[in-house]
Order: sequence, then structure tokens, then C-alpha cells
Amino acid sequence: MSKDNPDKITLLGEVVETFEQSGKKYAKILFRTGYLEVCVENLSNTNLGDKVKIYAHVSIDKVTDKFIFI
Repeated sequence: MSKDNPDKITLLGEVVETFEQSGKKYAKILFRTGYLEVCVENLSNTNLGDKVKIYAHVSIDKVTDKFIFI
């Protein structure tokens, strides 16, 4: 979760495969599992074990700084 904006999700991943499909270039990106803290104030009666969907718009930037991939 972004420290600057609690409603923004930032994921770091590693490109493990590139391929072309229907004339467009795609990449398979590997993410490590973890936890995401989100506000559920607007989601009524949220309990442990409930299943939820998270909707987000996706944009992508190349990471130029080195980072540790744990």
C-alpha cells in the first residue's frame, strides 16, 4: 500500500516472460504474496474469512532503481 496515498496500491514485480498476442506485446509479471491493508468502512458487516474483490485501474512503469525482491 502506498504510504503517500492510502487508497493507492503499488505492487513491485519481476518480468519473467514476454510474449506477443494479437499483435500486442505482453509480459508475465511475478508478484510475491503478502498482505494489503484496506479501509472496509464502506463494506457492510465485514468478517474474518469473507471473500472480497478488489477493483483497480492498472498503469505500469519500469523500475529503474534496484530493489530487493523478497
